Amino acid sequence: KIGEEVFTGSEKSFLASDEVVIATVADVVAALREGMESGASLASFGNLEGIVAAVNGEGGNYNNKASLVDGNGEAYTGIILYDPAANEMQVGDKIRINLSNAIYENYNSLREIKFNEGVNYEVISSDNEIVTPEVTIAEALTDQYQAMRITLKDVYSADAEGTTWYSGTSSAANVN
Repeated sequence: KIGEEVFTGSEKSFLASDEVVIATVADVVAALREGMESGASLASFGNLEGIVAAVNGEGGNYNNKASLVDGNGEAYTGIILYDPAANEMQVGDKIRINLSNAIYENYNSLREIKFNEGVNYEVISSDNEIVTPEVTIAEALTDQYQAMRITLKDVYSADAEGTTWYSGTSSAANVN
């Protein structure tokens, strides 16, 4: 009964209503990290809101993918969207995505949202700021900043072109 009964889930209590359910990227990532299986439906999340942090429609491994973040720079607030419509998204746009036809895909340890029938999204606002955290190479190599814009700290390049990067003072910690 809308507006009359309280339902309790594992972590949240809510009053039944006719309001649109909106999840954050952090909400979705938390559920995925708790052991959601690859191929699982994301329809129960309703809608997802986030800011487009990157778009790649030019081929390669990230063709037809976009990065969606909460924009606050906190760990575990980024995810990959995989769909041809991702090419149409603009960096800085805050979008709302309907997840009714979306599934979770673990693609080579990358958390991805894949759409069975194409992504259904709307732009809520444009030119949104995205906080870019400074992280170490060790932090960047974990999954906590996956799909997020980051700035590496405590790195240097021994060559003028800046093609090979090192952390600390040892070239043994080479990151290309």
